[in-house]
Amino acid sequence: MNDDQAKNRFMVMRQIYELTEGEESHAVHFNKIMEYVGASPGLLKDIIHYLENEKLIIFQDPGNLINITSAGTEEVEVALMEPDKATAHFPARGNTRAKQNMDLQMQQESYDRAHTITIGENRYKDLKELLQVISASLEQLNLTTEQKAKMLTEINTIQSQMAFMKPSTGIIPESVVNIKRILESSARTPLEYELLTKITSIIG
Repeated sequence: MNDDQAKNRFMVMRQIYELTEGEESHAVHFNKIMEYVGASPGLLKDIIHYLENEKLIIFQDPGNLINITSAGTEEVEVALMEPDKATAHFPARGNTRAKQNMDLQMQQESYDRAHTITIGENRYKDLKELLQVISASLEQLNLTTEQKAKMLTEINTIQSQMAFMKPSTGIIPESVVNIKRILESSARTPLEYELLTKITSIIG
């Protein structure tokens, strides 16, 4: 295993940990991970396959949903707390001041993304109905193919989280904000403005 391969595996594992908040009951979509880490589908599939074989994650196929395991959570947390020490699956990353500062910055950025807004469970019904409308109207929206794919990824992420008794407090709001940004970038028609208004009211 070369250094780049090891770094890529840890980067993906860390992103899974952050998006699931280290909770086994929280799932994240494959496309969401790909969007965050910027990896190609083929490379990411290889990494996911490795992490699953090592019992650090569970990959749900069909569905393309990923759950972290307790072993995965424990190893990421150890790696973050002691970056100068290798873990069972990841090499030491060094303990320089620069890397410590970068770790803190990444943790803060992740926290900020997930906690910028909150959506009360009383609004989940409204959100669910709105997502159904957006899905049904997708072809009518002034979106590029890439934007449509991202929109579907965010919708799938929210719907998968809503299926849990205790959905992630960070992932749903973050995906809603991403949907809002996509709509903002393309709002041209009355339908698009209507959807944008509705999703803005849900965010509050």
